[in-house]
Amino acid sequence: MVRAAAAVSVGALVVSPLAIATTATAAVDGSGLVISEVYGGGGNSGAVHTHDFVELHNPTDTAIDLSNLTLQYRSAANTNAAGSVAPLSGTVSPGDHFVVQLASQADVGTPVPNVDLVGSSSMNLSGSNGQLFLADSLTGIDPDGAGNIAITDERVIDFVGFGSAAIHEGANPAPASGSNAASLSRDTAGADTDDNGADFAISNPPTPGAQPTEPEPDPDPVAATISEIQGSGATTPLDGVPVTTTGVVTAAYPAGGFYGFYIQEPGSGAADLDLSSAPAARGVFVRQEQSAGGVTVHPGDHVQVSGTPGEFAGATQINVADSTDIVTLDMPAEAPKATSTWPTTPEQRESLEGMLYRPAGAFTVTETYATMNYGEVGLARGDTPLVQWTDAARPGSAEAEAVKADNARRGIVLDDGSSTGFAGKSDLTPAYLSNDEPVRVGAKATFGKDVIFTEGGSPSSPSYRFQPLSPVVGPENATSPATFENTRTDAPDEALINKEGTAQIKVASFNVLNYFTTLGDADDDNVGDGGCLAYNDKTGDGNNVRGGCDQRGAWDPEDLERQQAKIISAINALDADVVGLMEIENSAALGEEADEATRTLVEAL
Repeated sequence: MVRAAAAVSVGALVVSPLAIATTATAAVDGSGLVISEVYGGGGNSGAVHTHDFVELHNPTDTAIDLSNLTLQYRSAANTNAAGSVAPLSGTVSPGDHFVVQLASQADVGTPVPNVDLVGSSSMNLSGSNGQLFLADSLTGIDPDGAGNIAITDERVIDFVGFGSAAIHEGANPAPASGSNAASLSRDTAGADTDDNGADFAISNPPTPGAQPTEPEPDPDPVAATISEIQGSGATTPLDGVPVTTTGVVTAAYPAGGFYGFYIQEPGSGAADLDLSSAPAARGVFVRQEQSAGGVTVHPGDHVQVSGTPGEFAGATQINVADSTDIVTLDMPAEAPKATSTWPTTPEQRESLEGMLYRPAGAFTVTETYATMNYGEVGLARGDTPLVQWTDAARPGSAEAEAVKADNARRGIVLDDGSSTGFAGKSDLTPAYLSNDEPVRVGAKATFGKDVIFTEGGSPSSPSYRFQPLSPVVGPENATSPATFENTRTDAPDEALINKEGTAQIKVASFNVLNYFTTLGDADDDNVGDGGCLAYNDKTGDGNNVRGGCDQRGAWDPEDLERQQAKIISAINALDADVVGLMEIENSAALGEEADEATRTLVEAL
């Protein structure tokens, strides 16, 4: 970018018998006073500090007088003269930083520390996109000359375009902070290469007035066993401390988003492991940063791992930044053993984290809500599903608390060994879904393979779970560690219905899932009637209405025929005398003859 040269102002100000303050050089040449930090989240929701601020830095060996200088700000797309101008005053000592406090949105956060000047309370910076510049002018100026992309006004001392700013120094703007808890900051040396994209990075949290320091050298990793990394508590005692450890690979996830593998201390574990003392766990997850390459180890490999322990979603993991930090060892190691001892307390569950486990005894499906979205199946140890405690007893009662405690002791999640979210992905089938082995609440689950006992899921609400030793992919589910009892019947169990006698009238309810005979595309040309928009299958063919009109059912006659056939078969199999329908079209509301959809369904029955 071509820069306009400018002369140094000859004015000088005596600030003490020993120091002379010059005014700043009015040119964007990276040699004088610079903007070193910009924070525009002041007082916003989630803000760290109550006010916006701008930090200046004097990299020279001479004090710089700020008299007659201003900070000027305009929005990211603005090419007119800056309308927001904040006069400056004071002196920036050699090598020092100078913090100017600006506007506040609300009283959120803590006061800005190390403030040198309380500036304009009306200069309200954006936290994500904008143009900020330091100028030798008390009035607003247009730094780029009425829309030019080069900064041509020689009164501009430094300029920062950030986020989506149209004007910026160098090839790219500085990044958007992305958060009211972060600022834009130059590196610790305050380097100014006249390229905003290269010179500024996101700083979380902001550091107003912080003096640059030399980075501490990375410490040498500490040799530690897996149990020492896990520790006896809920979190690792070596959080953030680089470590080197060894273990045998028990599970690996080269696909599915986990980016890692589990290791366990050689020879550890036993089928009847004693958990009474809740010993430290002997297994741990190793997460490879994406820069460390793909997962190449296999179960049974003896490996040495160097990384930094931390916690994610309740589980301890070792974060590895480079593929060279994972070394496959030649020396043999005894294989770990799976335990089948069921943990009954949170401490005992923690003591099994990351270890091989063979579920034994009865397990019952208790929840399938997350199966469709995340490939998870909720299980209960024992022959019965978990009971909602507010349904079992009065809230606050001893009975209710007993149900809560029982749920905590018996509940576990069977995961699919991946972080894939299946919502909206019509080309993927969630794990454990099957036409031949439907997973239904109350069905028995039988395990024929080992799993990893661990914690995971959402960081905000983690839960203990079984991870398969490799990702489970539907609809084949070939690597599933469990099989499920098929409890589906063509009709309700007559024995259950009649256990108190012989039923005289059978009443049932049936959700027909938006049975609409008023279609989204009645002409089958994939162009919606009345503004209807379609959900499309993986071939691009519409199958049901997703919006744009009042109807919510099948897209075209073929889709209606397919939907109706399934509904008719199911209702007939119920063999009920009275069936209450849910989600059936209110035909009159759509301008059709009243009950047209209901009559069509009855005629089909």
